Amino acid sequence: MQRSQPQVMTFLMAGGAGDRLSVLSEQRAKPAVPFGGSYRIIDFALSNCANSRLPRVGVLTQYMPLSLHEHIGSGEPWGYGGDVTRVSVLQPYLSRHTDGDWYLGTADAVYQNLFFLNRDENRSDTVLVLAGDHVYVMDYREMLARHEESGADVTIGLSRVPLPDASRFGLVALDADGWVTQFEEKPERPTIDLASMGIYVFKADVLTRLLVDDAEDPDSSHDFGGDVLPQALEEGLNVQGFLYDGYWRDIGTIEAYWDSSMELLGEPPPVQFDEAGRRIVSRQHKQPPARVGAGSEVRQSILGTGSVVLGSVARSLISPGARIEAGARVSDSVILHGSRIAEGAVVERAIIDKEVEVGAGARIGVGSVDGPNEARPDLLWSGLNIVGKRARIPPRFTLRRNTVVGPLVGPELLGSSVLPYGATVRSQQTRSPLAI
Repeated sequence: MQRSQPQVMTFLMAGGAGDRLSVLSEQRAKPAVPFGGSYRIIDFALSNCANSRLPRVGVLTQYMPLSLHEHIGSGEPWGYGGDVTRVSVLQPYLSRHTDGDWYLGTADAVYQNLFFLNRDENRSDTVLVLAGDHVYVMDYREMLARHEESGADVTIGLSRVPLPDASRFGLVALDADGWVTQFEEKPERPTIDLASMGIYVFKADVLTRLLVDDAEDPDSSHDFGGDVLPQALEEGLNVQGFLYDGYWRDIGTIEAYWDSSMELLGEPPPVQFDEAGRRIVSRQHKQPPARVGAGSEVRQSILGTGSVVLGSVARSLISPGARIEAGARVSDSVILHGSRIAEGAVVERAIIDKEVEVGAGARIGVGSVDGPNEARPDLLWSGLNIVGKRARIPPRFTLRRNTVVGPLVGPELLGSSVLPYGATVRSQQTRSPLAI
């Protein structure tokens, strides 16, 4: 019996290094960064695919992929696995018939995997391309139906963004009928507030031709936004915009990560993780329920499974297995998995990565904002503090505002008591593969 073909093939882009997430993405791909207490960023796109009943998903990975591969596995937490529905992880590769290379851009990543689209079980007339580092809840079937009904060659998912932030995005102008008349990739002085969501629907034959032409262009940066979409418009292809009016955030910078995390604490929250038919799913490790001790205080916060709060927590996200000891105070912060805030420590407006030890009486994020981070003033300027994975903050140590402590830092802080405003400290251990 001939196997029925899936209606849509989906490519999920998950290979980005994400250096604008600072130390959070030094030892993991950006889509693998924990978010929302018990999730990773990629869980939103994967859950959307599952809830939209998309049967075939190819996840394109590249940078520091190990934790992402372990997290996705065969896709069973999202209902994938077997002959009917499947998630496949696709990495750059070498073969006897191709030169092989790292993915040179988002378009090149899909180009190098066109063979996957052309396998019998994956053949489809329609291809959906998604970014793996955005937070939103969306049923893609409405966008796919609009694409088919309109006869578009390409459909771009769009969301309105504040004009001051618009320079971070590819921006689109539409005519009265919703057809794209202009696409501008990350302009310095934007005048349009319609941003590309990094969601594209293509006719499969159109996508294949555009990618082959792009691969043969020596002047191309091989990017969908910078090259492929402008080329489609230049050729006069039918490019349509699909306006999404729900919550959508591009977690592209450390400030955006913190802002989006704090938005989850709103009432009502902008994202419902357990809405019927639109549930956000993750790979969960078994842990006991969260515990709040006698005399502790928790206000407007999210507590992950296995977390323990014996001190005070306000307007913060406490991830699974994290521990806030008696007398410790955490506010306006994100504490990731397995970190411990010791007795009497104070953490304000900070992002603490996994398995960090903040010593007794230490103070993180104190004082006024006195200038941006010296190493990356473009990323850290609002008073946030970032502490990398498995770092050790000594007892009674003080981190002033806009400071960065890299992964595995510990001995580097001994012999002093204060990390001054805007300073960055890193560990020599992170240069070794044994540190990952």
